[in-house]
Amino acid sequence: MSEQIDLSDHGPAPYVVDIESATLQNSNYRSTLWTGKNLQLTVMAIAPGDDIGLEVHEDHDQFLRVEEGRGRAQMGPAEDDLSFDREVGDDDIIMVPAGQWHNVTNIGDVPLKVYSPLRPAGARARHGPRDQGRPGRRPQRALSSRWVTDGEGWGAPTCVPPFGRLLAH
Repeated sequence: MSEQIDLSDHGPAPYVVDIESATLQNSNYRSTLWTGKNLQLTVMAIAPGDDIGLEVHEDHDQFLRVEEGRGRAQMGPAEDDLSFDREVGDDDIIMVPAGQWHNVTNIGDVPLKVYSPLRPAGARARHGPRDQGRPGRRPQRALSSRWVTDGEGWGAPTCVPPFGRLLAH
């Protein structure tokens, strides 16, 4: 791993970062690296057995990349119909279409290290009822003083592993 990276929010100033190193160095559930007018970049360390939380983003797609660990990506048209279910690991990306309920769960023995560029400030997500008040579940909270993490959206779910191999529903 390279030099220690400052995992604080550097936006909206111009910023360059080794995203792989930043993601691997992060040990927080969620850290915001940059917040701009139209984009925010977060890195996550999901503990074994924990998850991102069931949610849907009605008006935008979402991209997540797994740098390290093993996860289970689930997506579907309703919170009780997550018919797309794939295992993901190092270097895989997860493409979540607008309007699709989704969750990513750590199924490994080490933290699942993920990064995701998020949509503009004010984007909201709806969260599944099992995530509300669940013991140990981190409440969805402001990622910075300017953004709130409460939703993203999607179309037909796909996961793209390394080297472009496509797993489609």
